[in-house]
Amino acid sequence: MYKFLLIAACLAAAPAAAQTAITPKQFTMQPQAAFDWAKNVVGPILADYANNPAELPAVRNRIQKLSKLVTERRLDYRAEPLTMPGHPDLLAHTDYDRTAKLPVLMLFVPAVQAQQKKLSPKDFRDDLALVFAHEMIHYEQIFETHEFRLRVNEPWGIEGAKEEAAAFGKTIIEIVRPWAKQGRMPDKALVGTAEQLAKLNDNYRDPRWIMAFINYGK
Repeated sequence: MYKFLLIAACLAAAPAAAQTAITPKQFTMQPQAAFDWAKNVVGPILADYANNPAELPAVRNRIQKLSKLVTERRLDYRAEPLTMPGHPDLLAHTDYDRTAKLPVLMLFVPAVQAQQKKLSPKDFRDDLALVFAHEMIHYEQIFETHEFRLRVNEPWGIEGAKEEAAAFGKTIIEIVRPWAKQGRMPDKALVGTAEQLAKLNDNYRDPRWIMAFINYGK
């Protein structure tokens, strides 16, 4: 059985790769409250997806992988008590801590709480699982397949766009479309995004697809 206990947000271990430094002035809730909410609300949801044999393998296996990486201390997983600077709607982000020399998966708890209020309980659960699976695709591309190199404190540019374009492409092909066939689509905007990729024959390396992400990380 997979269980999830989040590592509390820690200012001293703020991600070095972030374009904007995280400081207590940006906190919109107490760090302990963020930790407790993520542990008590997000943790059980992720455990359900990890332990459900009927769940799509592209989702279940990646959440299981996340649990394994955190347990083995090969990835730091933080409940952040703030929204992503410059991107208040972003729910999670994978980065790198140069001090700890570990990749970091940051969950922006206030943004996730806001998202929960917008969705039905079922759609919120699927949306959360989709977000974590997408972030694990980012991890895989850099640390497992080495399809993209680790970029720390570098401008977004074309390399950032290529990496994000590939992650979104894989998310659409491996998760969004299979879920859509089951009548599951927590993020309705992804339907149009999937259609755009289909027009490019699902080639997420197509320059036209990549350029759609050129300003994504700015």
